[in-house]
Amino acid sequence: MLMARKVILVSDLTGKEIDPKESAVVTIRYADARRGQVVLDVNATEVEELARKGTKQGRRGRRPKYLSPGVYVEEVPSGSKPIEGVGTSTAAFVGEAPLKRRRAPLAKR
Repeated sequence: MLMARKVILVSDLTGKEIDPKESAVVTIRYADARRGQVVLDVNATEVEELARKGTKQGRRGRRPKYLSPGVYVEEVPSGSKPIEGVGTSTAAFVGEAPLKRRRAPLAKR
């Protein structure tokens, strides 16, 4: 006996079921990257007021390349740049070094 699976979306704000046609995703990215980002599944009507206060962004990237009906590839530029490589002979030190103690001068022999 075959059974079909159905994905049910639940709002992270209210805990209520979300109609797939009314679903939205809210992403919060902090300026301090160490805090990461937070992603919330919500009902579009739950965040209408919040959405009105923000700035709408257009789609980024080029138009999709249509390879065949129903299949396309979309290249989206990433927001970050890769870290440039350095030679393996480059040394780096992180942190504080202890103060050097001065020795008493050696007695002449």
